[in-house]
Amino acid sequence: MKSIDFGSFILEFESHFIKLILKDEAHFDAAKFENSYDLKSAIYGDKKIGVLIQRTDPNASYSFDPLILLNNVEILESQVRWVVVVSEKTLDYGHLEFVKQMTKLKCMAVGTCDEAKQWVADNL
Repeated sequence: MKSIDFGSFILEFESHFIKLILKDEAHFDAAKFENSYDLKSAIYGDKKIGVLIQRTDPNASYSFDPLILLNNVEILESQVRWVVVVSEKTLDYGHLEFVKQMTKLKCMAVGTCDEAKQWVADNL
């Protein structure tokens, strides 16, 4: 597993998915999306992969620019198989709802890493 720390977030590259770990006060914007997409392309090529977003600190705050979904919907739908969010925070489920509304991606929210591992295994 390759891991890259961008300061406000970490990307971990698994065999069939990318794990995005957002740190406290991270803001995932268009520039961060571009960097992440470039790395995805370099590592996986055109292979469709999953994206697992994990909140490691229940008290951490973060945000993402919803324009990423509007401006990159074609890229997302052609390159991403599914999105799963690991969190027990209502706010995170709200963010996932944006993804569900703006894309055709398969989305799931789970409360624990064990649930995420099972969901990922069932959706490979």
